[in-house]
Amino acid sequence: MSGSIFNPYNLIPGSYVVKYEVTDNNGCKGQALATTSVAYSCSKPAGIVANNITATSAKLNWGVASSGPQFKIKYKKNSSTIWNTITINGNPHVVSTVLTGLDPSTVYNYNIKPNCGSSTNQSITYNFTTLANKPLSKLFWDDIVSSSLINIYPNPNSGRFTMQFESDIVQEGRVQIIDVSGRIVYTSNIDIIEGRNEMKIDVTNVAAGVYAAQLIIAGETITTKMIIE
Repeated sequence: MSGSIFNPYNLIPGSYVVKYEVTDNNGCKGQALATTSVAYSCSKPAGIVANNITATSAKLNWGVASSGPQFKIKYKKNSSTIWNTITINGNPHVVSTVLTGLDPSTVYNYNIKPNCGSSTNQSITYNFTTLANKPLSKLFWDDIVSSSLINIYPNPNSGRFTMQFESDIVQEGRVQIIDVSGRIVYTSNIDIIEGRNEMKIDVTNVAAGVYAAQLIIAGETITTKMIIE
């Protein structure tokens, strides 16, 4: 409960019995029962916005007006006629997703619709522009410290290592390794599970030196210094 609002967003459609129980300061309890129905809304998503935009990724957010079991996101380069389509589960109440693998300094078009009705509930088409892919400065490399949110071992390593991190929810993410010139020498989209995640990475094809290991998750980038000997 949030105040007087009950929002059972993680339920599938159907009929449910709701029991509301309260306990006062003296330990006395009272309860009430009611029957309610849960149904999906297939209205157009509202409050659509793109943020956390980087050179290669962007987070798309939409409002709670639509609560479909799935959402279909279509996106493309503004200069292209070919749309990319991804479908994500909307139950429990998912209202965002991260697009990865984008090109720097590029205009992208996108729209969103709940995947439970006709095409008339598709949003209008919006756009965003990715940032330029700027080289990393020497000062940046000098200032990198190990993040407590991800663990890389062994470190230093020979180019084979394991990345560990925790996630509260199932979502999509991306791992990339960047050299001192800002060049991405390794990138991989990953499916993140709830709880502890472990990913084994092999970059034995790159030269020895200092690298940035990055985890891009929920539109945020976590960076840790890594040394290959």
